[in-house]
Amino acid sequence: MNNKVNMLLTLAASVTVFLMMICSAIAPVVTYKMAVPNYTDPREICTQAVDATVSAITANDDETFTPVYDFTYNKVTYSVSGATIEKTPKFSVGAEKQVFIEPENPYHVYDPDFDPVKFRQKNLIINLSIRGAVALAAVIASVIAVVRYRKKESGGN
Repeated sequence: MNNKVNMLLTLAASVTVFLMMICSAIAPVVTYKMAVPNYTDPREICTQAVDATVSAITANDDETFTPVYDFTYNKVTYSVSGATIEKTPKFSVGAEKQVFIEPENPYHVYDPDFDPVKFRQKNLIINLSIRGAVALAAVIASVIAVVRYRKKESGGN
């Protein structure tokens, strides 16, 4: 009887770990939405296309990179940092790119090759996949242990 209780507790613990891992993967997205309730998608406000040159790519402490775009708009030259990009930049210094700016605030740049919304979604999918696989493995191991225990208790091999 004691072994049955232990097996059921192990199974319950595995399911709990699975649910906790899924929740911890979703929590950053929920927290972000709560912390930035008035977030406006840059695709909605950066509507003016301009030709820009990547003048620099700065490395950040967390091993991500931030491009700097140089462009001219209404006869004024701007040098503007873009959104932080993935760990491996998809372009290099000197690259010519079309970016979009907010006409009323040309310091607000959107690069369609780097969409922060898609970047967050991709990171969420990777995060959920890894945590989900680990948690699922724990649940499967617990189920296998319970099945083996039941076979042993019933006299099967």
